[in-house]
Amino acid sequence: MRPVTTLHLIRLCVALALAISVGACSGDSVPSAYEGATSRPDDAELYAKRAASLADEYGIQNPPAVEMVRPVKPDEDTQIHAQCMDDSGWSSKRHPDGSVEYDYSTQQEEQFFQDLYVCQVQYPTEAKYLGGLESDQWSKMYDHYVNIFVPCAEREGFDVGEIPSRDTYLAQPDAEKWFPGRAIRQTITSGSSERFQDVEAFEAICPPTPEWEDLYE
Repeated sequence: MRPVTTLHLIRLCVALALAISVGACSGDSVPSAYEGATSRPDDAELYAKRAASLADEYGIQNPPAVEMVRPVKPDEDTQIHAQCMDDSGWSSKRHPDGSVEYDYSTQQEEQFFQDLYVCQVQYPTEAKYLGGLESDQWSKMYDHYVNIFVPCAEREGFDVGEIPSRDTYLAQPDAEKWFPGRAIRQTITSGSSERFQDVEAFEAICPPTPEWEDLYE
């Protein structure tokens, strides 16, 4: 089984993943599959840039034409893509932490990534989640960490270490921002936690991020 990282900044990897830039492909034209698929032209442009980024990541020189089925939320995209891949003939293994593995040989690699590309373009993450977080959203993230996640994690016996000030946190580059759950995830996945055997069980008790709708309201 080979793990496949679908760029859906979540689970928090989630929220941090939301900081990914889609601007690197600003010169790409909008594929016809996205024209009229959304009420806002800028949404179509974001979807097109995301598709171009995926094609580049997967080494697809001539991406196939793909019709979008519907946009999906960040907390459902990986599972929907996995089901799409299952329907395309690939066998997925879904883990409690939300990650997915697929079994494919070196000879199948090109077809695998083309099919994965198709599934991810058919079901793209909703446009509003693709542009990165604004300062007020990062501030909401900080409030959630300090007021909800950290106290909960400490009650469960975890040490989150030093907490940066809000100003320090907001000044950090998006991809390097403090995330108190990172070390906890490593502790659990390494088998060093006496109470928790998987990350999902812990995060069901201590949600690592705000609800998506609250973050983007």
